[in-house]
Amino acid sequence: MPDLAYLILLDGFADWEASLAAAEINKSPRYSIVTVGLTREPVRSMGGLRVQPEISVQEVQLDRAAVLLIPGGTSWESREEPAVTILLQSAHEAHVPIAALCGATVGLARAGLLAGRRHTSNRPGYLAKLVPGYGSESDYIDQPAVRDGTVITASGMGGVEFAFEVIKLLDLHNERDRDIWLQIFRDKTVPAGVE
Repeated sequence: MPDLAYLILLDGFADWEASLAAAEINKSPRYSIVTVGLTREPVRSMGGLRVQPEISVQEVQLDRAAVLLIPGGTSWESREEPAVTILLQSAHEAHVPIAALCGATVGLARAGLLAGRRHTSNRPGYLAKLVPGYGSESDYIDQPAVRDGTVITASGMGGVEFAFEVIKLLDLHNERDRDIWLQIFRDKTVPAGVE
């Protein structure tokens, strides 16, 4: 049974984007978060946090992968990382869920994972500008987060909605608790009767 949530951290990653999703996953006794880098060398986030990845992309065990979480960051727009592209394609072929935010959606477009799939990103035209010919502009939906099958995409402003889609995907809470979670984090209100 897949029990690992792999958090892909490239240099310059947006440290806040996947944090709510990671926190909810980490609360579950069914899953463990594993940080993944291009190598095991430390990376520095956009917020200046120095993080030592536990494993490299070559060490990801897809048979144990419950999800790949991929925050955006400064590196996605400037270059393609072939090892990450190969990992994304292999994960997709193995039916491993992939969840990407902001600039990381560029990586999904480069890997060919958005063709014919409903998806979102930072704004209409963003992916077409950075990945000419990615071929799925007509499937773009201008929403904070979109799930199509095993692929979740989100804009840089959609961290809460992204986490909510991951929570539903991994069945982390019952439906009532998920709705309460969403009201608290998205709507900034605590529903009546919740302590």
